[in-house]
Amino acid sequence: MFHLIDKDTKDFASIFVLEDSARFPTLAINRCLNLLSKSEIQRHNKIKNLKRRRQFIISRFLLSEAIYRQLGVRVTIDSYLSGQPFIVEQPIFCSISYSNYSIAVGYSTYGAIGLDIERYKQRNMNKLVSYCFHADEISYFNTLVESKQIKWFYRKWTLKEAAAKANGDGISLSTLGTKINENDTNKVTVIHMNHNYSLACVHHSDQKIQLAYVKIQNSSPWIDFFLKDFSN
Repeated sequence: MFHLIDKDTKDFASIFVLEDSARFPTLAINRCLNLLSKSEIQRHNKIKNLKRRRQFIISRFLLSEAIYRQLGVRVTIDSYLSGQPFIVEQPIFCSISYSNYSIAVGYSTYGAIGLDIERYKQRNMNKLVSYCFHADEISYFNTLVESKQIKWFYRKWTLKEAAAKANGDGISLSTLGTKINENDTNKVTVIHMNHNYSLACVHHSDQKIQLAYVKIQNSSPWIDFFLKDFSN
C-alpha cells in the first residue's frame, strides 16, 4: 500500500498518471504549446509523428502544472541531448514516460526519480528476456507459466527502464541486463499494475511517493488531480 504525503509539507515526491491522453482537448493542446520554452518548442517541431507531438506537449504541461499546484512555483522544463527532461534553475528532479496514449510524469524535491509506463501489447517476451535480461532473471522467467510470465516481464521491464532514468544511464543492453534489486534500502520503488499497463518508479530517496490520477476537463485549467492509494 502506498501512503499519501502530508499536503502541508513543502517537499514532495509525486507521480501523476493520465491514462488516456487521446481525450485531451485540441484547444488545450494549442494553448499548452504556447507555454513551452523556446528550446522545447524547437524539439516539438522536430517530432514527425502527430501522436508523439501531442504526448510531448501534454507531458510537459502536466509536469509543470503538477509542480505549480503543489509547490506554488512556475518552472521551465528543458531536455538534455539524450531527451531526458530537467527543471531549469530549480532543485527539482523529474521524469516523464509515455506508452500508447498513457502518460506518466513525476517529480521530487528529495532525490533523482525515474519513471516508466508500458501499455500491454503483443510482444516476443521470450526473445526480449533472453536477449536483454540478466542470466538469473532469464532462468527464473523460464520457470514461470505463460500467464505469470506476462506480469513478471512488464514488472521487470518497467523497473529496469525507471532505474536507468533515475541513474541517468539511459536505456541500453547494459542497463537492461543489470539485475534489479527491488529492496534497495536507499531507494523507494513504486510499482502499479492493472489490466492495461504497468507503471514503475525508482526514487533515490527513502521518502514516500504520492500518486495521483489525472482527470481531463473540457475547459481551463484542463486537468484535475485525484490522489489515489495504489496497491501492488
